[in-house]
Amino acid sequence: MITTRLATTADIDTIAAIGSASYTETFGYLFTDSELSTYLHSTYSVEKITSSMEKSVNRYFMVELDGEPIGFMKLKYPCLHDDLTVPRQMQLQKIYVKPGVTGNGAGTHLMKKCAEEARHKSPITVWLMVHVENERAIRFYHRFGYQDYGQRFFDFGSKRIYFRLMVKEY
Repeated sequence: MITTRLATTADIDTIAAIGSASYTETFGYLFTDSELSTYLHSTYSVEKITSSMEKSVNRYFMVELDGEPIGFMKLKYPCLHDDLTVPRQMQLQKIYVKPGVTGNGAGTHLMKKCAEEARHKSPITVWLMVHVENERAIRFYHRFGYQDYGQRFFDFGSKRIYFRLMVKEY
């Protein structure tokens, strides 16, 4: 059975491990080994996750299969995107499932939890950034009613990485 719950500090190591593994599987090809290592340390180290969990604007949720953690989601509220003019915004900042266990409904459970959190804050715009080549994720977000709102880029090391901004109103 798949369930979701609010993450606790006891989940920090698991979040770090799932985030690193999932990010590496999905985006590792974009970076040199050194760049990837730098990014993973700056984003998925235990220290970084601990610091992030301590901030009142961040909420992490775990998704479990038969009591075993297989993924997580991070919501950030409030979190304003410069390209959006609405005053109430929440970012779906991260949603990751362990490599090898996708396709079992874990992502759907996390998206339902995101929608539940958004409805508690309604009216609100939820936004996210997804890599332009991650067609699987883009189709996934479209299924949940997220619409394209343009393309943005971030410079990382020697690379310019392009993302699609997607939004949904609640």
